Amino acid sequence: MAVALQLREDHIPVGNRYVPAPIEQVEGMLIRVAKKGDRHVDLGCGEGFVVAAGLALGLDSHGCEIQDLLFNAAASKFPGRVSLLNWKSVNLSVYDLVTVYCSEESGAYLLEKARREMRSGSRFVTFYGFPKFEVI
Repeated sequence: MAVALQLREDHIPVGNRYVPAPIEQVEGMLIRVAKKGDRHVDLGCGEGFVVAAGLALGLDSHGCEIQDLLFNAAASKFPGRVSLLNWKSVNLSVYDLVTVYCSEESGAYLLEKARREMRSGSRFVTFYGFPKFEVI
């Protein structure tokens, strides 16, 4: 099983509405858990802030987004690195680091998916509230 981490955060997204992750926290999180060269995916990447931060740190960063408008914004900034996909379609086993900033409802599904698909030594990082995660 992958290491599952939760960053302390007071701002919690609700439902499926888009809430951008605070960039200072994104950068701090990546610095703490990423290793240069990690293959990384941000699930629900929105406009691509986490993808940008990962690339700046030397990660092989990618994103997936289901909302057309947000996908188009991210894909225009990061050609070939962002896919128009539902999280359920992403194969997590090919990534060293998976990041997500989502609601608790989506998180329960993603936690089970991560447990099934991610390989030993990989990391699954969220900003808040998933049960049974190591808090950093």
